[in-house]
Formats: sequence, C-alpha cells, structure tokens
Amino acid sequence: MSYNQQYQQRRSNRHHNNRDNINLPEFNQKWIIEGADEQMVEFCDKLGEVLKDKDISSSQLRNIYGEIMRIKQKGYEKCKTDFVLLKPKVAYNGSRLQKDWQKKFFKNNFINKVFNPATDAVKDNQTFNHFQKFFEAVLAYHKYHGAK
Repeated sequence: MSYNQQYQQRRSNRHHNNRDNINLPEFNQKWIIEGADEQMVEFCDKLGEVLKDKDISSSQLRNIYGEIMRIKQKGYEKCKTDFVLLKPKVAYNGSRLQKDWQKKFFKNNFINKVFNPATDAVKDNQTFNHFQKFFEAVLAYHKYHGAK
C-alpha cells in the first residue's frame, strides 16, 4: 500500500470514528407524558444538530413529520393503527440511508434511544400532541443547524 493510500485510510478512519462519537443527553419520556420543558428544548437542539452532522436530510425527517401531521388532522383516536405503524415506516426510512454508518447511527441512536421510547409514551390525544411538538422541535433545530 502506498503512502498516499495509507494516509487516506488513516484520514478516513479518523473521520469515521468521529462520526460514531455522539454526545447526546438521554431522552426523557416525561417530555411526551407531561409536555415540554427547558431540558426538552435543549435535547431537541442537540438532537437536531447531531442529525444534521450525521447527514440525515430534512426530507427524511419531514416524511416522518408529514405522517405525524396527517394523523393529527384525522385525530389520534381514529388513527391509532397508523400511529403504531410509524415505527416500521421510520425503520424503513433508516434502511434507505446511503451509508452503513448512517444506518447504524439512525437505528442505534435515533430509533432505539429516541423515537421508539417517544412513541411508546403516547397513550392518548394529549400525549400525542406532546409527541408532535417534540418532533416539530427536533425538525426545527435540525433545519436551524443547517440541514439540507
């Protein structure tokens, strides 16, 4: 292997390892159960920034948000099945990401540590509304941090 190839591989490994390091506080289900507070806003800010840094596009998040808003329009009580089916739709969204490290991040950090616990906390119209506002805040901060 040439020196240039070795340099490129070290650079790539360093870049890839940095992609695996995230400093995201722990998600708290109380934000869905009780509603927003300052810690939730800070969490959404950080999550939006991390999603942007991991090259998760706005359109990928807007697809999820669009489905959330469709359920809200029709009413959570009428669309409970559609809400439950958000989990597989989000998993499918993650499987369509281009790079393996993105898929790994999306599954291990976004789906398993944030999205699934958030949806698990939704039990009625009120908690659904809190969930919708939470996701809206993540989307807003994602765009604020410069996501495409």
